[in-house]
Amino acid sequence: MTGAAKGEGGRTLFIHMGQPKTGTTWLQAALRLSRDALAAQGVAYPPAPGGEPDDPAAITSGNGKGLLDGPQALAARLAEAKDARAALFSSERLQDALLDLPDPSFIAHEAARAGFARIEALLFIRDPVEHAASLGQQRVKRHGATEGPDALIARFDQPARAAEAIARIAALDGTAGVRARLTVRNYSVCRRALLPELAAWLGAPPELLRAPPLARANRALTRSELALQLRLNRALADAPDAAARIGADAFCQRVPDIPAGQSADPFRASPEAERRMLARLAPAMARVDAFVAPEHRYRPERARPPAPSPEAAAGHMFDDAQLDALAGGVADEVLRLRAELARLRAAPEQGLGARLLARALLRRLGMLARGRAR
Repeated sequence: MTGAAKGEGGRTLFIHMGQPKTGTTWLQAALRLSRDALAAQGVAYPPAPGGEPDDPAAITSGNGKGLLDGPQALAARLAEAKDARAALFSSERLQDALLDLPDPSFIAHEAARAGFARIEALLFIRDPVEHAASLGQQRVKRHGATEGPDALIARFDQPARAAEAIARIAALDGTAGVRARLTVRNYSVCRRALLPELAAWLGAPPELLRAPPLARANRALTRSELALQLRLNRALADAPDAAARIGADAFCQRVPDIPAGQSADPFRASPEAERRMLARLAPAMARVDAFVAPEHRYRPERARPPAPSPEAAAGHMFDDAQLDALAGGVADEVLRLRAELARLRAAPEQGLGARLLARALLRRLGMLARGRAR
């Protein structure tokens, strides 16, 4: 290993900070698989707070949770890599964590106290039309969104956030004698070469990093799955985590590949909504493009009607594996709530309110299972 990762001229703090829906989950799986190989080259990839699954190939959300919560939190995490020449942290939430800080200068000060001479940050951006669609579907899958793509795309702001992240990292450079540099890559350009891009940023040979067994760690929902998830979100508006467990989580974990004859729902907004978004974000995209290498600038996109999915003409389609996944998701949630009810009944000090809440959720799941949810 050469360059910054080797620790020439001081230690290096590597921060992979997103953006969301740019391959972060897949890259984090690769980093977990490559932890020992990285350690042998002097790069520590500390475990995630709270522990990790036993399976090294299991999907996680990285190890960067809480990294930028404040000086003490950062100092504690950096201490986990005190014997390494470099430390590596990854989370798609780190971009937003950086932007939420009133004063991010403590990052450089704590890095200097821990003996780091450099901060190397990596940010993947993505062409905005496809990025907005992917994030919109993610909000339906994981966060209980009940709105359609036109409403969600109106709030899409990742290019503006990328421009602000560029400015914040630039402002850190030189603070407390620490050099800070941001590398920006366009996921839409390099999605088939994510590991080589990550290795190049680390100053590592590309063969050092192991690819996860799944080609895609967080697949999109099909048209029919998405339609069902929207209905689950509306029926369980007061319990979006339960809605995700029953639908999206069950589909993606139990049927990791999109079934034959179906396709991922593009969740595209109307052409007019996409045109409004592109016009609104044009100044921010120009600021980002002025910073990044020409081949990784935002690519021109035209608002256009989405292509129909293969199953659109036939109505909603679910194969046996999808139906099994849905049944399993409902069953798991029912069993989870029954276990919670049993626990609450056995511990009356938990209070009547908690028991009533669990019963209400169980009744709602029963309605869903019988097809009576509103």
